[in-house]
Amino acid sequence: ICQQQLGLPETRCLDRRAVRAQAVIEQLTEADDGVAARAAQMVRSLPPIDSCLDSEELGTETLPEDLAGPAQEIHEQVAQSWAFDAAGRTEQGMGAAQRAVEEAQELGPRGEPLLAEALHNRGRMYLAARRLSDARADLERVLQLVERDDPALTLDALYELASVADADADPSVLGAWMAVIRGKLRHTPDQSRRGAQLRYLEGLQALQLS
Repeated sequence: ICQQQLGLPETRCLDRRAVRAQAVIEQLTEADDGVAARAAQMVRSLPPIDSCLDSEELGTETLPEDLAGPAQEIHEQVAQSWAFDAAGRTEQGMGAAQRAVEEAQELGPRGEPLLAEALHNRGRMYLAARRLSDARADLERVLQLVERDDPALTLDALYELASVADADADPSVLGAWMAVIRGKLRHTPDQSRRGAQLRYLEGLQALQLS
């Protein structure tokens, strides 16, 4: 991909993907037998870079230049949290997730896009740990922060909220979140990846209703 052909949102998205890949490499470099057994799954679960090429889904919100340093640190904490969790080191992953949220909160209103990213990551980890009320609170806060400015993160949070409703065995709430997702997808240019996620949720919904 020629970087000169990409806009700033796409380039920043690719940079974050690179940070996450580096965090996985670091985990694999220090791998014990348990991490080594997860290596293939860790690599397969890295976010795809093609989602960084959809400028409409990425949105246009940018951070002030003076937040570039703190933003990099928060992105690294989020990436390390994700890599720790993928490696089965959940406690360390949660610690990194919490630090990312705290650092983003210290930036105040100007750092809200970073806070949304950190909250989404922590909410995802809370969901995996079945701390459903904590997950719901983080993910709903993500929607409050970025729903108008970051379509990609908004959809990610909506899918996680639907998963929270499924884990909570609440078909009415699951159906409500899925209705919101379908509405958002009508305005999403490339629906292939998102559509696959929706079909997965529809399968979960069918199981709840059966």
